[in-house]
Amino acid sequence: MARGQHVEFVFTPTYASWLNWIEAEFPALRYFTLNGSDYASHTEQARAI
Repeated sequence: MARGQHVEFVFTPTYASWLNWIEAEFPALRYFTLNGSDYASHTEQARAI
């Protein structure tokens, strides 16, 4: 099924998150959406993220 959709699965070691390129984006996401925020609910926070 993945082959038909042009998807390639790549092994990522369990304890090597630095190998996963998306991990580098999470600190920026946290900084720009959560630091200094005062969201009234989890729903509002999820919309911001």
